[in-house]
Amino acid sequence: MTLSRGLIDRLEFSMKKHILFVDDDPLLLEFYTAIMEKQAGVWETVSATNGAQALEILAATTFDVVVSDMRMPGMNGIELMREVRRLYPHISRIIISGLGDQEEIARGLETTHQFLTKPVKSAELFAILSRIGKLDAY
Repeated sequence: MTLSRGLIDRLEFSMKKHILFVDDDPLLLEFYTAIMEKQAGVWETVSATNGAQALEILAATTFDVVVSDMRMPGMNGIELMREVRRLYPHISRIIISGLGDQEEIARGLETTHQFLTKPVKSAELFAILSRIGKLDAY
């Protein structure tokens, strides 16, 4: 069955997507939640303060996207994304890192779909999430 572009667009916006933000900085989690309020009709957000908590949440709820900070105590972003890829390969994975993390980013290329640099611009995040939503609709 082939879906028309109009039908795909309607499906994309009729089904709410779920995104998990993971960061050890509570202020950044508040920032992500605040900017995602503009997308409340499309995206539902949940946050975790570390990798272990994120994995617990993922085990209990279905998500479309996981966005994680690169550097966190305990499990870093690449380690988390490695587990997400292993356990939930259908979930889109985005890592946010500072420019000084380029060597780590290179090591993590197989575990993530997208890298964003800090500070994250809301327009850039929305554009990536829109692309993910459109790909999922296909």
